[in-house]
Amino acid sequence: MTELNKKKKDTGVRLNGVHIDESWPKWKQFYTAYYPLLRDMCAVLLICFVLFGMIFNIHTVSGSSMEPTFDSGTIIIGNHIAPDLERGNIVVCKPSNHDKIIIKRIIGVPGDVIDIDYENGIVYRNGVALEEDYVKAPTRADLGLELPITVEDDCYFVMGDNRNNSLDSRYPQIGLIHRDEIISTYLFTVFG
Repeated sequence: MTELNKKKKDTGVRLNGVHIDESWPKWKQFYTAYYPLLRDMCAVLLICFVLFGMIFNIHTVSGSSMEPTFDSGTIIIGNHIAPDLERGNIVVCKPSNHDKIIIKRIIGVPGDVIDIDYENGIVYRNGVALEEDYVKAPTRADLGLELPITVEDDCYFVMGDNRNNSLDSRYPQIGLIHRDEIISTYLFTVFG
């Protein structure tokens, strides 16, 4: 007997090294043929869920308060797990007494004294005028917060780059942003 006669007759086909028996139900043939692809897709989805659900956040800028840095509709990625809360960094916040998520720039950290000369449009931190090449126009909009203000422990003073069209820490209903209200810090722009 030849080698071929000794082997059991194969009633199926091989697809990418995987045996698919034609006598199997169609669903099993499909599952067997596409198992590696399905497994890889599930792994990618799980990794995306972990990355963008726990470590990074995706946010869409709404409104003009961060112009010229971000236009409305810009999609950004933020770092949720280890936000960098330094002066000048952009943060995504959810103030407890405001119904929307806001995206602003950190102007003052705990211990800083913030003051604003609205007549000349100048922001002062610890008595020093800030050089702010990222703002759309000088800061003229007084939103009602009594200044100067000392930034409390675990809090941050934030402002939009479009100073005259931004609800931020100058607005008494928002005020200082507590550390627990910061969702993430800006990493990079995806679109916009």
